[in-house]
Amino acid sequence: MNLTSINKLYLWGAQCLIFIVVLLFLVINKPVSINANLTSLFSESIHNNWQAIQQKINSQANTTQIYLIGHSNLEQAKQASNAFIEQAKAIADIGSVTGKLSNIPNQSTMIQSYKGFEQQVLSPQFRTALENKDLNKIFKIEFELINQIGDQLVAQTLEKNPTLSFADFLNRSPFPQNKINISNDGYLTVTHNHLIYILVTINTKEGALNVNKAKAIVSALNDIPLNPEVEYIRTGGIFYSDEASSSAQSEMQVLGGLSLIATLFLIFISYRRVSVVIATLFLISVSILYGFIGLNIFFDEVNLLTMVFAITLIGIAVDYSFHSFTELQNISPEQGSPLTKIRMSLVLSFATTTLGYLLLLIVPFVIFKQIAVFTVFGLLGALLTVLLVFPYLHKKLNFSREKPAAFYHKVNQFHQKLLNKNKASIIVFGALALLCIASLVNINFLDNPKTFYSVSDHLADNEEKVKNILGQKFDNQYLLIKGDSPQALLENEEQILPVLNRLQANNIVGSYQAISQWLPSVQQQKVDNALLVNAAKNQYFNQFSLLLGLNANKVQSAQHYLTPSIWFETQLGKTFKHKWLEDDDSYYSIVRFSNITDVKALSDALTSLGDNEITKHSVFVDTLADTERELSLFREVLLLVFAVAFATAFVVFSFRYGWRRACVGALVPVIAFTVALALSQLVQGYVNLFNVAAGLVILALGLDYSVFYAEHDFSASITQTTLMSALSSIFVFAMLGFSSTPAISNFGQTVFIGIVITFLFAPIITKVPANRLRKIRKND
Repeated sequence: MNLTSINKLYLWGAQCLIFIVVLLFLVINKPVSINANLTSLFSESIHNNWQAIQQKINSQANTTQIYLIGHSNLEQAKQASNAFIEQAKAIADIGSVTGKLSNIPNQSTMIQSYKGFEQQVLSPQFRTALENKDLNKIFKIEFELINQIGDQLVAQTLEKNPTLSFADFLNRSPFPQNKINISNDGYLTVTHNHLIYILVTINTKEGALNVNKAKAIVSALNDIPLNPEVEYIRTGGIFYSDEASSSAQSEMQVLGGLSLIATLFLIFISYRRVSVVIATLFLISVSILYGFIGLNIFFDEVNLLTMVFAITLIGIAVDYSFHSFTELQNISPEQGSPLTKIRMSLVLSFATTTLGYLLLLIVPFVIFKQIAVFTVFGLLGALLTVLLVFPYLHKKLNFSREKPAAFYHKVNQFHQKLLNKNKASIIVFGALALLCIASLVNINFLDNPKTFYSVSDHLADNEEKVKNILGQKFDNQYLLIKGDSPQALLENEEQILPVLNRLQANNIVGSYQAISQWLPSVQQQKVDNALLVNAAKNQYFNQFSLLLGLNANKVQSAQHYLTPSIWFETQLGKTFKHKWLEDDDSYYSIVRFSNITDVKALSDALTSLGDNEITKHSVFVDTLADTERELSLFREVLLLVFAVAFATAFVVFSFRYGWRRACVGALVPVIAFTVALALSQLVQGYVNLFNVAAGLVILALGLDYSVFYAEHDFSASITQTTLMSALSSIFVFAMLGFSSTPAISNFGQTVFIGIVITFLFAPIITKVPANRLRKIRKND
């Protein structure tokens, strides 16, 4: 059915109205938010409980921000920190601000945390001595405890446990090793370079890494009046997010604006019509609107980098404008369907580009998914606008020209002469391909996510200062242990403690913190109590009894046992509560490490515990290493996706153009990608996931060029459209190459190189004979 131009316009208006209503509904009821957390690049799909709990832990870590407020005088530092805390508490989206511990576990409260359970907890050394019946070792431990001058631990626990096993159990610090001291009034202090710093911790509310919230929080923090005589050092996720959002916003405005201006200027000098420029600007606006509709339909949250990558839609969507206006300049406005000749080419172009981007959905990388959805919806809007609106505009505004620009005839002639030298072209093309393939043999893939983005020297210096001052490395590694019940979890953790003790003894870790060190399982409490009862029965503590003149063999059998629900309500238990998590009827505990000296040795030790139950109930989490492994896997998946896309294009081209043209048409963008990848490695020194992802864009755009050359031969009009298409894409992706974010610049420069090579060699497809059916269709 051939619709009139006005009917096509009505049809376009109807579908556009539907999409706009959907967008308004989503914006009102489920507005999409912009996330500035550059570390949350992966899809949010959770495949198992382990991943769900890890994501929960990571989310908690992102909400913590640190301030160090320092002065040479402790009282001045306290006053400055108190003033800052009062101001910070009033900021919206900040959950809590603390500069001191209000409920610090001291010796007295630690003793109270075990009230009624004093004779069923043992330290590892005391337990070993009892198991080995080493009476000398037992007496040595007891003797050392009573000789600790000024320590009231023995005096406060002797009545409840005369064996001193309870005093020995408490004779240690519950806090990890670091430079932090706790003042008498609870302030967390650390001395560095003659300054005394107060540690202030800010916990932001959930979703604070949303762009608008992060900017609002940082802006409010910046407005707090600071004492010029006091040093303030800060670090945390919202400061990185604020900087990233400001940088991205600036880049979107500058790079996007320059790309748009260059594209519109190119259109004007080519068609010499203001109406063409306005129509193209309208098409770009529609495509961007449709792109945002797609994001709102499929995502609740969009990563900031996606918005920067969205600039690329300008260079791709405008291709439809080039193809249609080049055709319309030779068509009378009275013709009912002026785009009939290129309609199939436009549809095939949309199909190949859409295929390339839709394949990105396979990769569990949330940014690629969002870019794919935004681009596909945007191109759909552009295609519908060209097919349904441009015929009406042509009828009203008349885009036809008597003489197409002679410049494109000259470009076409030069391009044809260049490619007519068949042997030279084949030799150059083949040599280039072989050279690049050879260079890719030693390709250096770098999967470190830290190379995806850069931070300012100021933020990097602040983070390094905080690490040095606190004297505690912010280790990303931790051990996650699971149990089906609270007691099962404690028992699973206790099985791993001997391994952790060996690692600490070998200086692989400086220290670690585990709940079961302070809260033994009921099963362990029964064993420990039985050991004490047996020791008392066999008079193991006689030597100590004679020394003090008391009966140290008074031990009773336990009737009740200390459980997590009781212990976590005590002063000591509350300091460990954050390491205990529940999710879907399962229980998890976190074992944190500090001052790791050999991450590989730690990982090997905890992931190679043998064929026992320990490995089934624990996971060693190394955030950076795990991310690198996932990125490596995703890169391989992308390369497989690229191969599938190439094979699909080859099959489609074979049916329509014959296998010989299919080989050329599909291979040109593949070789262009190979060259681009090799040159990217030469420039960058490495290749990452974003360089590989650029291959799908090169393939999609290269197939577009091949389609138009195969459909319409090597004519001046096709040279005009492909040249303008290539130049517009080059403008966009070359601009991305100047981005301050390495991931974006890597992507941009690879696509830029690939497009240049694809444009130069795409017309080779016209030198290959078409199949018989294609010739018949063309003659008809």
